[in-house]
Amino acid sequence: MENFSERFVYLLNNYADMPLKVADLAEMLKYAKNDASKLYQYQSGHSEPKAENLRQLKKVFPLLNLDWLVAGVGEFREIDSSYVKELEIKLKESEEEKKMFRKMALSNFPNVDMSNQFVDNLDALDGLDVMTRNLFLGQSYYSELTGEA
Repeated sequence: MENFSERFVYLLNNYADMPLKVADLAEMLKYAKNDASKLYQYQSGHSEPKAENLRQLKKVFPLLNLDWLVAGVGEFREIDSSYVKELEIKLKESEEEKKMFRKMALSNFPNVDMSNQFVDNLDALDGLDVMTRNLFLGQSYYSELTGEA
């Protein structure tokens, strides 16, 4: 991508799972209407952000590599150590969740083979209908794990 405008449009279209509209970004940045026009100018290539605006964008897009956005240097996303720690914590929580799941499965179904991939992975429950899931885990436990009723 040759210029800031192209990279800014790429950022809006590719940072999240769904493209982000300039108006939505303005709202996320808590911009007043006259400040929101800056974003449209970035998108159209009529202007580029000042340092303060880049800091604001970084707060909204924490993994955004500002060197890439400003100069096209490096990768689109950067991974910092705090993000890696966050992923490690989530992985540990996931492991703990699996242990809880195995314990609950054993208490509900003592004859179930716990080496089976099915019982070792909570995601496998997504393929089951609600009644079967609730019977397997017990309604309250499943709701507690997934936040679903």
